[in-house]
Amino acid sequence: MTECAVSLAVRGPMNREASVALAERQRGPLATSERNALIGLNMRNSHRVIADSIKSRGKFVAVYSQGREFVFGDGFFHNVKNVQNVPWSPELFVPITPHVSVLVCRPS
Repeated sequence: MTECAVSLAVRGPMNREASVALAERQRGPLATSERNALIGLNMRNSHRVIADSIKSRGKFVAVYSQGREFVFGDGFFHNVKNVQNVPWSPELFVPITPHVSVLVCRPS
């Protein structure tokens, strides 16, 4: 569960944009190949760092909504933007299906 939730959060559009935002602010628009290379380099270890920080100490809650849908894509909440160092208390609320979401956190 940890691997899936972290993977969705790290590879989301918000993190992709955050990982290249500084370079684009300094240099202006980048070529597609250069932009993708910067995103890949900056996001390279984020998944492993976050997943390892949660490990088996994480707490999980499955949230089910029968009448409404959770927004998929970048419609989830987390505090793991562009991670380079181990997060102290990662929290992720990730929609898995339109009716099921998972809350993952590691209490400090």
